[in-house]
Amino acid sequence: MSFARTFVRLGSANVVMLAVHLVTIGLLGAISPSQQFGLFLLALSISLPFSAFAGLRFESAMPSVESARRLGVLLVLATSSIALVCLLQIAIILALSQLDLFEVRSLGPFEIAMLLGLTIAQTLVQIGRLWAIRQGNVARIMRATYVRAGAMSLARGCVAAILLLDRDMIASEVGFWLIAGELLVTIMMAGQLYPFAALRLHWGKAGSVIYRRTMIKYWKFPIIETPSTMLDHLAANAPILLVTQFYGLASTALFGLAYRGLAVPAAQLSKTLTEVMQTRYSVFQRARDWAALEGFFWRSTLLVTGASLAGLLVFAALIWALYDHLPESGKEFSLIVLLMSPWIAASTIVNINSRLLLMLQRQELKLIYDFLAVFAMAALWLSHSAFGWDLLTFVGWIALVKVGVYAIYWMLILIAVRSLRDRKAG
Repeated sequence: MSFARTFVRLGSANVVMLAVHLVTIGLLGAISPSQQFGLFLLALSISLPFSAFAGLRFESAMPSVESARRLGVLLVLATSSIALVCLLQIAIILALSQLDLFEVRSLGPFEIAMLLGLTIAQTLVQIGRLWAIRQGNVARIMRATYVRAGAMSLARGCVAAILLLDRDMIASEVGFWLIAGELLVTIMMAGQLYPFAALRLHWGKAGSVIYRRTMIKYWKFPIIETPSTMLDHLAANAPILLVTQFYGLASTALFGLAYRGLAVPAAQLSKTLTEVMQTRYSVFQRARDWAALEGFFWRSTLLVTGASLAGLLVFAALIWALYDHLPESGKEFSLIVLLMSPWIAASTIVNINSRLLLMLQRQELKLIYDFLAVFAMAALWLSHSAFGWDLLTFVGWIALVKVGVYAIYWMLILIAVRSLRDRKAG
C-alpha cells in the first residue's frame, strides 16, 4: 500500500476521533464544574506518563525486529513488565499525597484504582499499535481508532446529557464519571489492538536462553529508553501539574482544556504520521538503504514545517478577528490557546520523526533531550516561585521554553540521521 493511501486511510479514522474528542471535551469543559473537570484533567496527567513506559519499552523494538520468535519474546517481556510499573505508580501517588503536591489528595481511592486501570489499558494499546505496525496491519489500527471514537462519544455524551438534564444529580461526581468513561474507552481500544492470541501462543514457550539473549540485544530499551520516556512524559505533563500546583484545579480546567484541545489533536496527527512513516523507515532500515531514509527524513520535516507555519498564521488571524467579540473568560482562554500554539506546532514538527532515535538505537541522544526538558520545567517552577507570575505570563514562558527545547530535540535527531552516512560509506 502506498504511503499516501495508508496515510489517508489512517488519517481519516483519526479525523473522526479528533472531531469527537474536540466536540465532547469542549462541551464538557463548558458545562462541568471547573473543580471536577480540573480533577479529570489532573488524573489524565498522572496516568499517561506511567502508561508510556509501563512495558519497559520492549515494545519499541517490535517494528524493527526480524525474527518472529524474538518478536513474541518482546511481546511477553513488555506485557509482564506492566505489574512492576503499576507498583511504582502506587508508591509515587501515595508520596505526592503525603507531600500535598499537585492536588493529588483530591483523588479518592476509586479514582486512584481507575488510574491504575488506565495505565494498564493504555499500555496494552501502545503494545498493540506497535505490534500492528510490525505486521504492517494498518487496518487494525484504523478499526481500533473508530471503536475508540464511538466509545468516547457514547461515554462523554452520557455524562454531558446528565449534566444538561439534571446538573445536581452528578455535579459533585463529574470527575469520577469522566475518569470511569476514559477507562472504559481505553479498555475497548485495547481489546481491538492488543494481540491476545499471540501472547497465549508465545507465553512460556521460549526458553530462558532466548529471553536472556533478547534482553542483551535490546538492553537500551529498558535501561536507557525507559527512563528517557519517563522523563519525556513527565516534562510533557508538567505544565498541567505546575498550573494545578500554583493556581488550583479551577485554573487546571481552563489551562487543561486549552492544552487538551490543542495538544491531543496535534499528538494524534503526529502519531498518525509517525506510524505510517515508521513502516516506511522500517523497510529502509531492514534494507540498509540509509540514503533513502535520510531523504525521507528531510522531505517529511520540510512538509510538516511548512504546513505548521501556515496553520499558525491562519490560527492567529482567526483569534485576532474574534477576540473583541468574546466574553472575558473567552478572551483569557483564547490568549492561552494563542500562546500555546507555537509550542504545539514545534512538538508536531519534531515528533513525526522522533521514533528514528529508537529505531536506530540512539536512545542516549533522546535521554539528553529528556533531561533538558525536565530541567527546563524545574527552572520554570523555581522562576515562578521567585517572580509570582500571573497565569498568562506563566503560559507564555512555558511556550517559549518548550519551543527552545524542541529545537534542540530536532538537532539531536538530525545528528542521528547524519551518522548514517558513515554506515552508508562503510
